[in-house]
Amino acid sequence: MHYCFLNLQLVCFLSLFYGGLCELQTSCQSGKVYMGWCQYNPNYTNASAYAHCIKRYVVQAVLFKRPFSLTPSVVHLGLSQLDIRSNDHDVRLEVSAQSITPYGFNVHFSSWADSITHNAGVNWLACL
Repeated sequence: MHYCFLNLQLVCFLSLFYGGLCELQTSCQSGKVYMGWCQYNPNYTNASAYAHCIKRYVVQAVLFKRPFSLTPSVVHLGLSQLDIRSNDHDVRLEVSAQSITPYGFNVHFSSWADSITHNAGVNWLACL
């Protein structure tokens, strides 16, 4: 990702050196994405009512409103919501941006062990 940005700087430098004009513009887009709700199942005993909310792995696709001209060199995720059941359970959640393209990327939500995760949300920021 940084390779493309460095190439743009080099092209800009060469353009200026030979009397051309060059503008490197930073464009950014942002939004919010959620893991998706995992609800308590009252039809099961207390021990298994949350079984489907343990060790969750969810991938949510994010599409940019306007495609970037290149793959964004900066993608930030910030945890903005966490809905968990924590009675004597540790909170374990990993969130990452993967498969980044000029058109979008995937947000991977992953919880493990005995963490009961109902929902999680992240704010994202992508910039050239």
